[in-house]
Amino acid sequence: MKMQSTGVGMLAALAAAAGTGCGAKTGLTVPCVAEFRVERASVMLVIDRSGSMYQRTEDDIVLWTALVESTRSVLPQLEGVADVGVTFFPSRSAVSEEDVCLHEDAPALLPTPDWREAQTLIDGTRPGGGTPTFEALRVAYGALQFPSGSRRRVALLVTDGGAGCNDALDVNTCVCPISETDDYCRSQGQSAVGACLDDDRVNTIVADQRRRGVETVVMGIVSSSVGVRGARLLDEFLTDVAVAGGGVRYFRAQTASQLSGVLRAALLPTTYCRLRVQGPVREDSVLTAEGARVAFDRTAREGWSWSNAARTEVSLNGAACETAMARQIQQWRGAAIGRCFVDD
Repeated sequence: MKMQSTGVGMLAALAAAAGTGCGAKTGLTVPCVAEFRVERASVMLVIDRSGSMYQRTEDDIVLWTALVESTRSVLPQLEGVADVGVTFFPSRSAVSEEDVCLHEDAPALLPTPDWREAQTLIDGTRPGGGTPTFEALRVAYGALQFPSGSRRRVALLVTDGGAGCNDALDVNTCVCPISETDDYCRSQGQSAVGACLDDDRVNTIVADQRRRGVETVVMGIVSSSVGVRGARLLDEFLTDVAVAGGGVRYFRAQTASQLSGVLRAALLPTTYCRLRVQGPVREDSVLTAEGARVAFDRTAREGWSWSNAARTEVSLNGAACETAMARQIQQWRGAAIGRCFVDD
């Protein structure tokens, strides 16, 4: 028995009609079914390995140790839904005071289907140096420059501080986030320029890449030693970067016990909660998979909603996204517009 669409190029018809034997002779039709599939992503991890990653979380765990443990927990969940690459800042070859702003000219790893390669590099890396965030993002975006629309492209920035290492800034006018006033940078002279906040340059490149179809997700790890002013400036900086990258906020972790959950919340929705569908779909369609049922929600707070004007991409929101991530669901079904012939 063969299914034929009545005029919409949908993927299948409900199997419930199978075995009727009536076929097109009697004009038997059944509702068409559309398939919604996880859109495979290319993800670049942009990881801060500056010396401050030796500081401790509020529950007294070294930031770097907590981050490595969290990637061991979360990266395996990308199996089959994302290619993963990684770049570090500063460069892993930065080992002396003269190298604090040394940056890589190429990623440590281009996106690959095997997440284990990224984890091996993370396991073998130790903190040290400054925060050339702009240069790290530039390298990561370069690794994501293949045709827009071919797959989702995501950069995940993981950092515990503001961007630095921009020699073009002026210590007399820059924001100096490592002290309670800007006077520290000014008192040290131009040699302290690496500590100036490089916010404009970072926000500009992130916004430009968003226009080119690359999403930037931001995860901030807050140490227990950061001061009141430093915490405020970090919060403002990371919020601005997250908004420039296409989000509404950054993902914040203050304790090691929070970190795996926060990394999961930052990374997994870019895969399991972004679906691609072909052909017209009914908005009253309930998506189903593995016993889960998800209704359409125009507010995009819960259920499913359209994520592009062409209506070829769907977002799962709220509890629906949580269900998709928890069960690692890669395929859903829903009702299409039109009916399909059942043919012998």
